Amino acid sequence: MRSQPKPSRFCRRLTCLMTDSGYGAKHRSLVGVIAWRASALLFALSWAILPGFGLIDLAVTWGDPPGFTPLAGLAAGWGLLTTCMVAVPFALIALTRLHPAPMVALLFLVGLVLLLASVAALDWRPAVLALAIWTQLALLSLRWRGRPSSQWRRSFAVDYPLVMAAILGVPAWTTYAGIAAVNAILNAPGDTTIGISHWPVQAAFALAVAGCVAVAAGWPRGRRLFTLVAGIASCWFGVTSIRYPDSVGATSAFWSAMSILWGIAVGILGHLAASPEPTTQIESTHV
Repeated sequence: MRSQPKPSRFCRRLTCLMTDSGYGAKHRSLVGVIAWRASALLFALSWAILPGFGLIDLAVTWGDPPGFTPLAGLAAGWGLLTTCMVAVPFALIALTRLHPAPMVALLFLVGLVLLLASVAALDWRPAVLALAIWTQLALLSLRWRGRPSSQWRRSFAVDYPLVMAAILGVPAWTTYAGIAAVNAILNAPGDTTIGISHWPVQAAFALAVAGCVAVAAGWPRGRRLFTLVAGIASCWFGVTSIRYPDSVGATSAFWSAMSILWGIAVGILGHLAASPEPTTQIESTHV
């Protein structure tokens, strides 16, 4: 009797990914899993492309489109927030088998800072973005009902080098967020995307960078993702400010250089401090 051919390695991995076997959901509908992952991917694309304009705004920082370079500083803030801090977590939920806790926490944090920026800038419109993020997250979270509480258990461990990075960076980013909020209140020259002023979102961006490092300093599970996002965002914004020093929202040459150095340090410290134990990779029903 001829033996059945074994499925290829790619097919086995694809089946494992789509059936979500890492969560122990062996009896869930394959169609339901595909629909759930497709929804998360659609959410990611909506923030990265349309209507979030994430990659489109980031293109201003490297493509030199005519008429937009004077707004490169604000475009960088909007693009980094909607792409690195919103689209990327949704994409990781959709395309990987990583434990969703860090992505969920990052999305919740971004919604929170958008809400805070909305209050500080006396502008209700950024709160709509926060509501959109939390609504999408709530829809995805329906799949996680009934999971063992151990999968979402909290674990705290202070990393002192990251604490020092937070002490150095959080005051600067918070100050920048305050300046952006004041500019929003004073209706300073800027830009709007989908009817929302960039200044409150710029304040939220700065608060998100600061918040990521503050959370990473005490939460091992989210340390790798949070420091990677904060490091990339800080470096990108610093480089943009150096490239376009006269653009709206850009910082001085000194603070731009500090932003780059701080972002590199945060990324390295986060990588060194990230735990190799299965705090991000789901291997069984218990993490």
